[in-house]
Parts: sequence; structure tokens; C-alpha cells
Amino acid sequence: MIVVRKLIGRLDGNLIQFDDDVIARIGRISSRLPKHIISISNTLYNEALKAGKHAVGTALLNQTFRNMYQKQVQEAMILMNNAPATTRSAFKGLLLLRQPATATEIAARLYPTADAEAQAPIADGIQAALERVSALPSITCLSKVDDHFDVPDPAYVYALELALGMV
Repeated sequence: MIVVRKLIGRLDGNLIQFDDDVIARIGRISSRLPKHIISISNTLYNEALKAGKHAVGTALLNQTFRNMYQKQVQEAMILMNNAPATTRSAFKGLLLLRQPATATEIAARLYPTADAEAQAPIADGIQAALERVSALPSITCLSKVDDHFDVPDPAYVYALELALGMV
């Protein structure tokens, strides 16, 4: 968050301020790449100016994100709105881990108190659900390498989090 704060820090003393949660989210969405941090921050600042806001919170960030990343948001919304509960749960577990993960690791994250015997059929369901999604040619947000599933694009991660009501 320090790198993001430094890049956004040039806003210190300006009329419009970003709260800490917004700064952290910009860092996640941008992969902490200066070019992307600046682009998102600039667009968000301009949106705040248009709206007459002096403080930028998550609601304005989320709306700005939806405008900037329409393709990712649309794909995430369509996917999650049409997905069965098992698939939505599998994605939620994967996103909570914030790294590539196997179905077993996702099951353990979602049901940490369940023993291995109880988690096995859950992991099988997660595996089947995510494999079905990764096989769809129209879905580009999910990748599978060996036994690990991943959403490698941070913009897709955030779009999926929005679609799942996680942020």
C-alpha cells in the first residue's frame, strides 16, 4: 500500500481525498503498477469532481471500476448470475485465497472446521464446477494450470468480487 499511497500522495492537500480502503483496493486492482494506479486514480478523481464529492469512498470506486472495466464486469456478472451455487461458492473460495489453488485448498478455505473425509466430496464438487467454467470458450477470467485454478487478472478478480457481493 506504500507504493500506491506514494503515487496517490500527490493528492495530499487537494480538495478530494481517497480513504485508506480505496487506496488499498486501487493497489489490488492495478497490481501495484504505477501506470494503472495513476489511470484509476485520475479517473476516480475526475469522477469525484463531477459528483462534487470531497472524499472518495468504495461506492464511487466501485462505480468508476464498473465504467473502466466494463468487459470484465459484464463477464463476471453474466457468469455469476447464471452459475449454480456450487460454482459461485467455488469462485468465492478461490478469490478468498488470493492465489492459485487446488479444489482441495479451496474446500479447506471454505470449510476449515470440516475434516479431510468431509472435505473430499466438497473438493470434488468444486473441481467439477471450476473445470466446467474453465472449459467454456466464452469465459476468459479463469485459468487452470495442472491442478491449480486461478483468476490471474486483478481486474477480473475485483469484477468477480463485485458480482459475488464480496466488496
